[in-house]
Amino acid sequence: MLSLGLPILSPLQGEVASLIDEYSVGMRYGTDTGKTLHDCITALTQDTALQRSMSQKARALYAERFSFEMVYGGLVKHLEKLVTQRRKDAK
Repeated sequence: MLSLGLPILSPLQGEVASLIDEYSVGMRYGTDTGKTLHDCITALTQDTALQRSMSQKARALYAERFSFEMVYGGLVKHLEKLVTQRRKDAK
């Protein structure tokens, strides 16, 4: 949903939580945060500036890290590196 500029609301930890916290693209809820999903939805619906800010950051993060061009380009570089390494190992 980053590509649509929708703030992420998630109870997940790990990589998703890190993205939300590091880039301010949404809100986390659950026992570790002390917030409920209702709290997060209420905060976003009552604070349009917060919603707008998270929306802009979500689009920017998508363009920077998850757009087709970025993902495909990264995959191609990774595959080329693997082939190069295999060739070196085969010699």
